[in-house]
Amino acid sequence: MQSITINDKLQVIQGDDQIYRYIAINNCTLDMDTLEKMTKTGDAWNGDRLCGNMIDIRQMLFIDSKTRAYAAAQYRPHVAGTAVLIDSKISSYFANIYLKFSQPKVPTHIFTGEEEAVKWLTDQMEKRRKVSPGLKWTMKTMITITLCLFLLGACTKETNWKSLLDKNLTQWEMYLSYAHKPGYAGEIPTDGQGDTIQPVGYNINRNQVFTVVEESGEPVLRISGEIYGCVFTRQEFENYHLTLQVRWGTKKWDPRLDDPMDSGILYHSQGECGHDYWRSWMLSQELQIMEKSFGDYWSQMTSQMDIRATKPEGLDNYRFDPESSLLSFGSGTVNTGYCQRSEDVEKPMGEWNTVELISFGDKSLHLVNGQVVMALSGSRYLDGGESKPLIKGKIQLQSEAAEVFYKDIRIRNITALPKQYTVYFD
Repeated sequence: MQSITINDKLQVIQGDDQIYRYIAINNCTLDMDTLEKMTKTGDAWNGDRLCGNMIDIRQMLFIDSKTRAYAAAQYRPHVAGTAVLIDSKISSYFANIYLKFSQPKVPTHIFTGEEEAVKWLTDQMEKRRKVSPGLKWTMKTMITITLCLFLLGACTKETNWKSLLDKNLTQWEMYLSYAHKPGYAGEIPTDGQGDTIQPVGYNINRNQVFTVVEESGEPVLRISGEIYGCVFTRQEFENYHLTLQVRWGTKKWDPRLDDPMDSGILYHSQGECGHDYWRSWMLSQELQIMEKSFGDYWSQMTSQMDIRATKPEGLDNYRFDPESSLLSFGSGTVNTGYCQRSEDVEKPMGEWNTVELISFGDKSLHLVNGQVVMALSGSRYLDGGESKPLIKGKIQLQSEAAEVFYKDIRIRNITALPKQYTVYFD
């Protein structure tokens, strides 16, 4: 078995079962260069041995017409069949009806599960061994595959993903607390006379902390960071895949002028804002967005998580390590409410980073630029000393003393944890 990743868009895996798996990753748009490299890799690894192809486009957002035509024209007589994996059962149903009607010479079928696709490809290879391998593709076949890829590409882009960002922030509300000062230690801020200062509150956009600008024709959320707080979704989510792009601005504010720039994605958010240490956010789990620390875990309020982690020699903090023992983090545990990501894969300052959150049941994964940097399970919180599940809720984006930009914020429902990630929870 061997594998390679091409252009951070496609993973190619040669299985011991002679099935080649071509897996779209990072919610990519497949282009000509990636497909050409994919074809050359498959040819170099396989030669002319009988094989099956599995094309997983569940994380493909789009494929243009030129690239579709190229993919359709790649005739390989030793390929016994092609299985295409997508998320939508409705799309697979109609695509398979079309394939049945058009009767391509090279067997092709659409699936939503890998196990059934592997079984079907294994059967196709067995059938092929019993007959002459000299099958030829006709123009009809090429047109069939081209149209099928067009249909699936369109369905993948439009049907499965829901955009959460528009120019008017119609799917978000906001909360602002305080412009915290150096020396803050968790107490409610007071004025010069010692009187309690009230937080800014809900849906009051003081100093335009949250604004939407346009870049290259698409909306971009700017969070100035001047006042602590968040935007949060109006809707609660459960069992989903969230993806977004994020990059840093240039401005920093007290009390973090000398600290790394900081923000975060808070998920499974419940209750009211303002009861955490910084008096700014809801009970939640945090995927940290911080310079050189993309993907760290923080507990917010009384939340807890279980993480495979180790404490490297010379470091004070635990770090995610998929080979280590499972430890509990958060309020009421023997460990802190913080665990470092496995590695730093953040791009250079000013560049856009792709951050993904996959949540199913009590499990979640933090991905940064296509790499899993944190796997968590047992999501829960303490309510009066009683442990309760924390597996759904709103999504918050933090304002935390640094200018940050978010764009291309999208979400889709999932019915299971993607199979390629189950190894993190075995």
